[in-house]
Amino acid sequence: MDYKAIDKILDKYFEGNANLEEEKLLKKYFASAQIAPEHLVYKPMFSYFAHTQAQTNPRPIQLKTKKVRKNYFLAIAASLIIGLGLFSMIYQHQKPTTTLIAKQENKNIKEDEAIKTLQKFSKNAGEGIRQAGALSMFGQTTQRVFNIKQKENQKKSK
Repeated sequence: MDYKAIDKILDKYFEGNANLEEEKLLKKYFASAQIAPEHLVYKPMFSYFAHTQAQTNPRPIQLKTKKVRKNYFLAIAASLIIGLGLFSMIYQHQKPTTTLIAKQENKNIKEDEAIKTLQKFSKNAGEGIRQAGALSMFGQTTQRVFNIKQKENQKKSK
């Protein structure tokens, strides 16, 4: 055997770059009797690999497998959530147009109510001004009465 080629294959093997054919060649080489003295260091390692590869487990290995349950309930719930989300998105998208119309109508109603309220206020304010005029006349009359009484009191005190 070419010992230089074996050295190259060993280098590739220890770097992790050897292919399967090269690994088989190394196994045959270390299983044979013609091993170079510099390669004798690796013989126990390759003989260990061959020995452990030949071993079998007397007991069969039983793997625990999980039963895959079909979660139909979760699938239905997820699809309902997605459907409700899409429905709400579509509803929200359509809602602003109706809301704008409703807001405009609401604004018109509020303007009409404000006008009615202002008209009532002006009517009541007019009545209040007339009543205030009556009060001023009452005030003038009471003032005259008090002036008369004051003059009488001043005459009596003299």
